[in-house]
Amino acid sequence: MDSAQLLWMRIENAVVGPVSDGVRYNMRTELSSQVAYGVLTAVVGFLPLVLVRLGSSAAMLAILTASSYLGNILASFCLFLTRPGRAKRVVAASWIVSRLMFAAMALVSRDITLLILAALFWLGDQLPLPAYGAIIQSIYPAADRGKVLAMVRLGTTLPILILTPLAGWLLDHAGYRLVFLLAGAAGLLGVALFWRLRVDEAALPVRCTRSLGYAGEILRGDPRFTLYMVGLTVYGLSALIPYPLYPLVQANRLRLSYEDLGWLNLVYGLIRVAFYFFWGRRIDRWGPVRCLQLSFAVSVMTILPYVWAGSGWMLVPSFVAYGISMSAIDLGFISAAIHLADPQRVSEYTALNYTVIGARGMVGPFVGVALLALGMPLTWILLLAAALGLASAGILGAVDRQARALGRADFEPLRQRAEEVSLEHPAQ
Repeated sequence: MDSAQLLWMRIENAVVGPVSDGVRYNMRTELSSQVAYGVLTAVVGFLPLVLVRLGSSAAMLAILTASSYLGNILASFCLFLTRPGRAKRVVAASWIVSRLMFAAMALVSRDITLLILAALFWLGDQLPLPAYGAIIQSIYPAADRGKVLAMVRLGTTLPILILTPLAGWLLDHAGYRLVFLLAGAAGLLGVALFWRLRVDEAALPVRCTRSLGYAGEILRGDPRFTLYMVGLTVYGLSALIPYPLYPLVQANRLRLSYEDLGWLNLVYGLIRVAFYFFWGRRIDRWGPVRCLQLSFAVSVMTILPYVWAGSGWMLVPSFVAYGISMSAIDLGFISAAIHLADPQRVSEYTALNYTVIGARGMVGPFVGVALLALGMPLTWILLLAAALGLASAGILGAVDRQARALGRADFEPLRQRAEEVSLEHPAQ
Protein backbone atom coordinates (compact mmCIF):
# COMPACT_ATOMS: atom_id res chain seq x y z
CA MET A 1 0.00 0.00 0.00
CA ASP A 2 1.52 3.32 -1.08
CA SER A 3 1.48 6.51 0.98
CA ALA A 4 -1.53 7.99 -0.86
CA GLN A 5 -3.66 4.90 -0.17
CA LEU A 6 -2.55 4.86 3.43
CA LEU A 7 -3.50 8.52 3.85
CA TRP A 8 -6.91 7.88 2.30
CA MET A 9 -7.55 4.92 4.61
CA ARG A 10 -6.72 7.10 7.60
CA ILE A 11 -9.18 9.77 6.41
CA GLU A 12 -11.88 7.14 5.86
CA ASN A 13 -11.36 5.61 9.29
CA ALA A 14 -11.37 9.02 10.97
CA VAL A 15 -14.66 10.04 9.34
CA VAL A 16 -16.52 6.74 9.03
CA GLY A 17 -14.81 4.19 11.25
CA PRO A 18 -15.20 0.42 10.71
CA VAL A 19 -17.90 -0.58 8.20
CA SER A 20 -18.61 -3.76 6.24
CA ASP A 21 -16.93 -4.38 2.90
CA GLY A 22 -20.24 -3.93 1.05
CA VAL A 23 -20.93 -0.58 2.68
CA ARG A 24 -17.35 0.56 2.05
CA TYR A 25 -17.61 -0.40 -1.65
CA ASN A 26 -20.85 1.51 -2.14
CA MET A 27 -19.55 4.49 -0.17
CA ARG A 28 -16.47 4.74 -2.36
CA THR A 29 -18.54 4.26 -5.51
CA GLU A 30 -20.97 6.99 -4.56
CA LEU A 31 -18.14 9.22 -3.39
CA SER A 32 -16.54 9.02 -6.84
CA SER A 33 -19.93 9.73 -8.42
CA GLN A 34 -20.40 12.79 -6.22
CA VAL A 35 -16.94 14.11 -7.05
CA ALA A 36 -17.98 14.15 -10.72
CA TYR A 37 -21.30 15.75 -9.79
CA GLY A 38 -19.42 18.37 -7.76
CA VAL A 39 -17.67 19.50 -10.96
CA LEU A 40 -21.09 20.17 -12.48
CA THR A 41 -22.35 21.89 -9.34
CA ALA A 42 -19.37 24.27 -9.37
CA VAL A 43 -20.61 25.60 -12.71
CA VAL A 44 -24.34 25.72 -11.88
CA GLY A 45 -23.79 28.70 -9.55
CA PHE A 46 -22.81 30.88 -12.52
CA LEU A 47 -26.10 30.38 -14.38
CA PRO A 48 -27.76 33.64 -13.19
CA LEU A 49 -24.79 35.77 -14.22
CA VAL A 50 -24.58 34.02 -17.61
CA LEU A 51 -28.25 34.85 -18.18
CA VAL A 52 -27.67 38.50 -17.23
CA ARG A 53 -24.80 38.66 -19.74
CA LEU A 54 -27.19 37.26 -22.37
CA GLY A 55 -29.62 40.09 -21.64
CA SER A 56 -32.05 38.49 -19.21
CA SER A 57 -34.36 40.70 -17.16
CA ALA A 58 -35.13 40.38 -13.47
CA ALA A 59 -38.30 38.49 -14.40
CA MET A 60 -36.25 35.90 -16.28
CA LEU A 61 -34.00 35.46 -13.27
CA ALA A 62 -37.07 34.95 -11.10
CA ILE A 63 -38.24 32.21 -13.46
CA LEU A 64 -34.79 30.62 -13.26
CA THR A 65 -34.93 30.58 -9.46
CA ALA A 66 -38.48 29.24 -9.37
CA SER A 67 -37.70 26.50 -11.89
CA SER A 68 -35.02 25.12 -9.58
CA TYR A 69 -37.86 24.02 -7.25
CA LEU A 70 -39.86 22.14 -9.90
CA GLY A 71 -38.43 18.79 -8.87
CA ASN A 72 -39.24 19.34 -5.18
CA ILE A 73 -42.92 19.75 -6.00
CA LEU A 74 -43.07 16.90 -8.54
CA ALA A 75 -40.73 14.43 -6.83
CA SER A 76 -43.69 12.48 -5.41
CA PHE A 77 -44.65 11.51 -8.96
CA CYS A 78 -41.41 9.55 -9.14
CA LEU A 79 -43.07 6.91 -6.97
CA PHE A 80 -45.78 6.44 -9.60
CA LEU A 81 -43.09 5.95 -12.25
CA THR A 82 -40.93 3.55 -10.26
CA ARG A 83 -41.96 -0.05 -10.70
CA PRO A 84 -40.71 -2.62 -8.20
CA GLY A 85 -37.13 -3.60 -8.95
CA ARG A 86 -36.37 -0.57 -11.14
CA ALA A 87 -35.48 2.21 -8.73
CA LYS A 88 -31.83 2.48 -9.76
CA ARG A 89 -32.81 2.55 -13.43
CA VAL A 90 -35.31 5.33 -12.86
CA VAL A 91 -32.73 7.40 -10.98
CA ALA A 92 -30.02 6.86 -13.59
CA ALA A 93 -32.35 7.58 -16.53
CA SER A 94 -33.63 10.79 -14.98
CA TRP A 95 -30.12 11.98 -14.18
CA ILE A 96 -28.86 11.17 -17.68
CA VAL A 97 -31.59 13.37 -19.16
CA SER A 98 -30.76 16.08 -16.62
CA ARG A 99 -27.04 16.11 -17.47
CA LEU A 100 -27.76 16.09 -21.20
CA MET A 101 -29.97 19.15 -20.75
CA PHE A 102 -27.12 20.94 -19.01
CA ALA A 103 -24.64 20.03 -21.75
CA ALA A 104 -27.18 21.22 -24.34
CA MET A 105 -26.98 24.74 -22.87
CA ALA A 106 -23.60 24.98 -24.62
CA LEU A 107 -25.42 24.87 -27.96
CA VAL A 108 -27.79 27.81 -27.40
CA SER A 109 -27.33 31.55 -27.38
CA ARG A 110 -30.83 32.83 -26.51
CA ASP A 111 -31.57 33.40 -22.85
CA ILE A 112 -35.10 31.96 -23.10
CA THR A 113 -33.80 28.69 -24.57
CA LEU A 114 -31.13 28.42 -21.90
CA LEU A 115 -33.79 29.07 -19.26
CA ILE A 116 -35.94 26.20 -20.57
CA LEU A 117 -32.98 23.83 -20.59
CA ALA A 118 -32.09 24.88 -17.03
CA ALA A 119 -35.63 24.07 -15.87
CA LEU A 120 -35.42 20.62 -17.49
CA PHE A 121 -32.02 20.08 -15.87
CA TRP A 122 -33.37 20.75 -12.38
CA LEU A 123 -36.53 18.75 -12.98
CA GLY A 124 -34.54 15.68 -14.03
CA ASP A 125 -32.08 16.19 -11.19
CA GLN A 126 -34.69 16.26 -8.41
CA LEU A 127 -37.53 14.11 -9.76
CA PRO A 128 -36.05 10.75 -8.66
CA LEU A 129 -35.29 11.81 -5.07
CA PRO A 130 -37.77 9.36 -3.47
CA ALA A 131 -36.25 6.41 -5.37
CA TYR A 132 -32.74 7.64 -4.58
CA GLY A 133 -33.68 7.91 -0.89
CA ALA A 134 -34.88 4.30 -0.92
CA ILE A 135 -31.55 3.21 -2.42
CA ILE A 136 -29.57 5.05 0.25
CA GLN A 137 -31.77 3.62 2.98
CA SER A 138 -31.11 0.12 1.64
CA ILE A 139 -27.35 0.20 1.03
CA TYR A 140 -26.28 2.06 4.19
CA PRO A 141 -27.29 0.62 7.59
CA ALA A 142 -28.90 3.10 9.99
CA ALA A 143 -25.94 2.84 12.38
CA ASP A 144 -23.49 3.96 9.68
CA ARG A 145 -25.64 6.10 7.40
CA GLY A 146 -24.91 9.52 8.86
CA LYS A 147 -21.15 9.00 8.86
CA VAL A 148 -21.18 7.56 5.34
CA LEU A 149 -23.28 10.41 3.95
CA ALA A 150 -20.93 12.90 5.59
CA MET A 151 -18.08 11.32 3.64
CA VAL A 152 -20.13 11.38 0.43
CA ARG A 153 -20.95 15.06 1.01
CA LEU A 154 -17.22 15.70 1.22
CA GLY A 155 -16.94 14.33 -2.30
CA THR A 156 -19.41 16.92 -3.53
CA THR A 157 -18.12 19.98 -1.71
CA LEU A 158 -14.39 19.64 -2.32
CA PRO A 159 -14.66 19.94 -6.14
CA ILE A 160 -16.87 22.99 -5.66
CA LEU A 161 -14.28 24.63 -3.41
CA ILE A 162 -11.39 23.82 -5.72
CA LEU A 163 -13.01 24.40 -9.10
CA THR A 164 -15.30 27.40 -8.56
CA PRO A 165 -12.52 30.01 -9.07
CA LEU A 166 -11.22 28.01 -12.06
CA ALA A 167 -14.71 27.83 -13.54
CA GLY A 168 -15.05 31.61 -13.17
CA TRP A 169 -11.69 32.12 -14.90
CA LEU A 170 -12.67 29.75 -17.74
CA LEU A 171 -16.00 31.51 -18.21
CA ASP A 172 -14.20 34.83 -18.56
CA HIS A 173 -11.59 33.53 -21.00
CA ALA A 174 -13.28 30.65 -22.88
CA GLY A 175 -16.98 31.47 -22.64
CA TYR A 176 -19.88 29.53 -21.19
CA ARG A 177 -20.24 27.10 -24.12
CA LEU A 178 -17.04 25.14 -23.41
CA VAL A 179 -17.52 25.26 -19.64
CA PHE A 180 -21.13 24.02 -19.78
CA LEU A 181 -20.20 21.22 -22.17
CA LEU A 182 -17.39 20.02 -19.88
CA ALA A 183 -19.66 20.27 -16.81
CA GLY A 184 -22.38 18.24 -18.51
CA ALA A 185 -19.83 15.56 -19.44
CA ALA A 186 -18.66 15.41 -15.82
CA GLY A 187 -22.27 14.97 -14.72
CA LEU A 188 -22.74 12.05 -17.13
CA LEU A 189 -19.57 10.45 -15.75
CA GLY A 190 -21.11 10.76 -12.29
CA VAL A 191 -24.19 8.83 -13.46
CA ALA A 192 -22.00 6.08 -14.95
CA LEU A 193 -20.19 5.75 -11.63
CA PHE A 194 -23.51 5.75 -9.72
CA TRP A 195 -24.66 2.79 -11.83
CA ARG A 196 -21.89 0.67 -10.24
CA LEU A 197 -23.66 0.74 -6.85
CA ARG A 198 -24.50 -2.72 -5.54
CA VAL A 199 -28.14 -2.67 -4.52
CA ASP A 200 -30.96 -5.23 -4.35
CA GLU A 201 -33.59 -3.26 -6.26
CA ALA A 202 -36.29 -5.85 -5.63
CA ALA A 203 -36.05 -5.24 -1.88
CA LEU A 204 -36.22 -1.45 -1.98
CA PRO A 205 -39.04 0.14 0.10
CA VAL A 206 -40.41 2.44 -2.61
CA ARG A 207 -43.88 3.54 -1.48
CA CYS A 208 -46.14 6.55 -1.96
CA THR A 209 -49.26 8.13 -0.45
CA ARG A 210 -51.95 8.23 -3.10
CA SER A 211 -54.04 10.83 -1.30
CA LEU A 212 -53.03 14.38 -0.42
CA GLY A 213 -55.58 14.58 2.38
CA TYR A 214 -52.87 13.88 4.96
CA ALA A 215 -51.55 17.44 4.56
CA GLY A 216 -54.81 18.99 5.72
CA GLU A 217 -55.04 16.56 8.63
CA ILE A 218 -51.57 17.53 9.85
CA LEU A 219 -52.12 21.27 9.49
CA ARG A 220 -55.49 21.13 11.26
CA GLY A 221 -54.44 18.72 13.99
CA ASP A 222 -50.96 19.97 14.85
CA PRO A 223 -50.88 23.77 15.33
CA ARG A 224 -47.24 23.57 16.44
CA PHE A 225 -46.16 22.11 13.11
CA THR A 226 -48.45 24.53 11.28
CA LEU A 227 -46.63 27.42 12.98
CA TYR A 228 -43.33 25.85 11.91
CA MET A 229 -44.62 25.76 8.31
CA VAL A 230 -45.52 29.46 8.60
CA GLY A 231 -42.00 30.26 9.81
CA LEU A 232 -40.52 28.21 6.97
CA THR A 233 -42.65 30.08 4.45
CA VAL A 234 -41.76 33.51 5.83
CA TYR A 235 -38.07 32.60 5.72
CA GLY A 236 -38.46 31.36 2.16
CA LEU A 237 -39.92 34.70 1.11
CA SER A 238 -37.08 36.50 2.88
CA ALA A 239 -34.47 34.46 1.01
CA LEU A 240 -36.17 34.33 -2.40
CA ILE A 241 -37.65 37.82 -2.83
CA PRO A 242 -34.20 39.39 -3.32
CA TYR A 243 -32.50 36.36 -4.91
CA PRO A 244 -33.25 37.21 -8.59
CA LEU A 245 -32.11 40.79 -7.92
CA TYR A 246 -28.63 39.89 -6.67
CA PRO A 247 -27.19 39.23 -10.17
CA LEU A 248 -28.45 42.64 -11.29
CA VAL A 249 -26.44 44.28 -8.52
CA GLN A 250 -23.42 42.08 -9.23
CA ALA A 251 -23.42 42.75 -12.97
CA ASN A 252 -24.79 46.30 -13.29
CA ARG A 253 -23.72 48.18 -10.16
CA LEU A 254 -20.58 46.30 -9.12
CA ARG A 255 -19.42 45.13 -12.58
CA LEU A 256 -18.22 41.79 -11.23
CA SER A 257 -16.45 39.42 -13.59
CA TYR A 258 -17.08 35.67 -13.55
CA GLU A 259 -13.72 35.31 -11.82
CA ASP A 260 -14.74 37.81 -9.11
CA LEU A 261 -17.91 35.83 -8.48
CA GLY A 262 -15.88 32.62 -8.43
CA TRP A 263 -13.74 33.91 -5.55
CA LEU A 264 -16.82 35.04 -3.63
CA ASN A 265 -18.39 31.60 -4.14
CA LEU A 266 -15.17 30.07 -2.84
CA VAL A 267 -15.57 32.07 0.39
CA TYR A 268 -19.16 30.83 0.62
CA GLY A 269 -18.10 27.21 0.07
CA LEU A 270 -15.32 27.28 2.65
CA ILE A 271 -17.61 28.76 5.30
CA ARG A 272 -20.39 26.30 4.47
CA VAL A 273 -18.12 23.26 4.81
CA ALA A 274 -16.58 24.54 8.06
CA PHE A 275 -19.96 25.20 9.65
CA TYR A 276 -21.33 21.72 8.86
CA PHE A 277 -19.26 20.49 11.81
CA PHE A 278 -20.43 23.38 14.02
CA TRP A 279 -24.15 22.99 13.31
CA GLY A 280 -24.01 19.20 13.46
CA ARG A 281 -22.90 19.35 17.09
CA ARG A 282 -25.28 22.20 17.98
CA ILE A 283 -28.29 20.33 16.55
CA ASP A 284 -27.54 17.47 18.95
CA ARG A 285 -27.17 19.91 21.86
CA TRP A 286 -29.74 22.66 21.14
CA GLY A 287 -32.14 20.95 18.76
CA PRO A 288 -32.79 21.61 15.05
CA VAL A 289 -35.51 24.23 15.51
CA ARG A 290 -33.30 26.51 17.60
CA CYS A 291 -30.43 26.09 15.13
CA LEU A 292 -32.74 27.01 12.25
CA GLN A 293 -33.93 30.03 14.24
CA LEU A 294 -30.33 31.25 14.58
CA SER A 295 -29.57 30.55 10.92
CA PHE A 296 -32.63 32.54 9.83
CA ALA A 297 -31.39 35.49 11.88
CA VAL A 298 -27.88 35.18 10.41
CA SER A 299 -29.34 35.06 6.88
CA VAL A 300 -30.33 38.73 7.24
CA MET A 301 -26.66 39.56 6.74
CA THR A 302 -26.83 37.82 3.36
CA ILE A 303 -29.23 40.54 2.24
CA LEU A 304 -28.04 43.77 3.83
CA PRO A 305 -24.60 44.11 2.15
CA TYR A 306 -26.37 44.45 -1.19
CA VAL A 307 -27.93 47.67 0.13
CA TRP A 308 -24.63 49.51 0.55
CA ALA A 309 -22.03 47.55 -1.44
CA GLY A 310 -19.97 49.74 -3.75
CA SER A 311 -17.42 47.10 -4.74
CA GLY A 312 -17.14 43.33 -4.90
CA TRP A 313 -15.18 42.92 -1.66
CA MET A 314 -18.05 44.55 0.24
CA LEU A 315 -20.13 41.45 -0.57
CA VAL A 316 -17.80 39.17 1.39
CA PRO A 317 -19.96 39.41 4.58
CA SER A 318 -22.98 38.42 2.47
CA PHE A 319 -21.30 35.26 1.19
CA VAL A 320 -19.99 34.42 4.68
CA ALA A 321 -23.48 34.74 6.17
CA TYR A 322 -24.93 32.70 3.31
CA GLY A 323 -22.48 29.87 4.00
CA ILE A 324 -23.28 29.88 7.73
CA SER A 325 -27.05 29.84 7.23
CA MET A 326 -27.10 27.31 4.38
CA SER A 327 -25.02 24.76 6.29
CA ALA A 328 -27.57 24.91 9.13
CA ILE A 329 -30.47 24.66 6.69
CA ASP A 330 -28.91 21.65 4.95
CA LEU A 331 -28.80 19.77 8.23
CA GLY A 332 -31.75 21.40 9.99
CA PHE A 333 -34.70 21.11 7.60
CA ILE A 334 -34.84 17.31 7.62
CA SER A 335 -33.93 17.08 11.32
CA ALA A 336 -36.60 19.60 12.34
CA ALA A 337 -39.32 17.83 10.35
CA ILE A 338 -38.43 14.53 12.04
CA HIS A 339 -38.19 16.10 15.50
CA LEU A 340 -41.54 17.89 15.29
CA ALA A 341 -43.39 15.00 13.66
CA ASP A 342 -45.77 12.52 15.18
CA PRO A 343 -43.42 9.50 15.45
CA GLN A 344 -45.95 7.36 13.55
CA ARG A 345 -46.26 9.81 10.63
CA VAL A 346 -42.69 10.95 10.03
CA SER A 347 -42.79 10.33 6.27
CA GLU A 348 -45.99 12.37 5.85
CA TYR A 349 -44.65 15.27 7.90
CA THR A 350 -41.45 15.23 5.87
CA ALA A 351 -43.34 15.14 2.58
CA LEU A 352 -45.40 18.15 3.66
CA ASN A 353 -42.21 19.91 4.74
CA TYR A 354 -40.65 19.63 1.28
CA THR A 355 -43.89 20.41 -0.53
CA VAL A 356 -44.05 23.73 1.31
CA ILE A 357 -40.39 24.39 0.49
CA GLY A 358 -41.09 23.74 -3.18
CA ALA A 359 -44.26 25.82 -3.25
CA ARG A 360 -42.68 28.89 -1.69
CA GLY A 361 -39.75 28.46 -4.07
CA MET A 362 -42.10 28.70 -7.03
CA VAL A 363 -43.75 31.89 -5.72
CA GLY A 364 -41.09 33.82 -3.79
CA PRO A 365 -38.77 34.87 -6.65
CA PHE A 366 -41.59 36.65 -8.48
CA VAL A 367 -42.54 38.83 -5.50
CA GLY A 368 -39.33 40.89 -5.58
CA VAL A 369 -39.52 41.25 -9.37
CA ALA A 370 -43.15 42.38 -9.14
CA LEU A 371 -42.33 44.95 -6.47
CA LEU A 372 -39.46 46.27 -8.61
CA ALA A 373 -41.79 46.52 -11.62
CA LEU A 374 -44.30 48.44 -9.48
CA GLY A 375 -41.63 51.04 -8.76
CA MET A 376 -40.47 50.05 -5.28
CA PRO A 377 -36.79 51.00 -4.88
CA LEU A 378 -34.37 48.09 -4.72
CA THR A 379 -33.18 49.17 -1.27
CA TRP A 380 -36.71 48.96 0.12
CA ILE A 381 -37.18 45.48 -1.34
CA LEU A 382 -33.96 44.32 0.30
CA LEU A 383 -34.96 45.83 3.66
CA LEU A 384 -38.38 44.16 3.42
CA ALA A 385 -36.68 40.81 2.83
CA ALA A 386 -34.39 41.40 5.82
CA ALA A 387 -37.39 42.19 8.03
CA LEU A 388 -39.07 38.95 6.94
CA GLY A 389 -35.90 37.07 7.88
CA LEU A 390 -36.04 38.47 11.41
CA ALA A 391 -39.76 37.66 11.60
CA SER A 392 -39.12 34.04 10.58
CA ALA A 393 -36.51 33.74 13.34
CA GLY A 394 -39.06 35.02 15.84
CA ILE A 395 -41.67 32.50 14.67
CA LEU A 396 -39.25 29.59 15.02
CA GLY A 397 -38.39 30.83 18.49
CA ALA A 398 -42.05 30.35 19.41
CA VAL A 399 -42.06 26.88 17.82
CA ASP A 400 -38.95 25.91 19.80
CA ARG A 401 -40.54 27.02 23.07
CA GLN A 402 -43.69 25.03 22.30
CA ALA A 403 -41.69 21.94 21.36
CA ARG A 404 -39.72 22.07 24.59
CA ALA A 405 -42.87 22.66 26.62
CA LEU A 406 -44.29 19.46 25.12
CA GLY A 407 -41.21 17.56 26.23
CA ARG A 408 -39.79 16.94 22.76
CA ALA A 409 -36.37 18.35 23.48
CA ASP A 410 -34.75 14.91 23.58
CA PHE A 411 -33.11 14.41 20.19
CA GLU A 412 -31.83 10.88 20.66
CA PRO A 413 -34.91 9.42 18.85
CA LEU A 414 -33.92 11.33 15.70
CA ARG A 415 -31.75 8.45 14.52
CA GLN A 416 -34.63 6.00 14.90
CA ARG A 417 -37.19 8.27 13.26
CA ALA A 418 -34.87 9.05 10.36
CA GLU A 419 -35.25 5.38 9.33
CA GLU A 420 -38.66 6.26 7.88
CA VAL A 421 -37.53 9.30 5.91
CA SER A 422 -36.38 9.37 2.29
CA LEU A 423 -33.10 11.24 2.23
CA GLU A 424 -32.46 14.18 -0.06
CA HIS A 425 -29.70 14.02 -2.71
CA PRO A 426 -26.45 14.99 -0.96
CA ALA A 427 -25.57 17.49 -3.66
CA GLN A 428 -28.73 19.51 -3.39
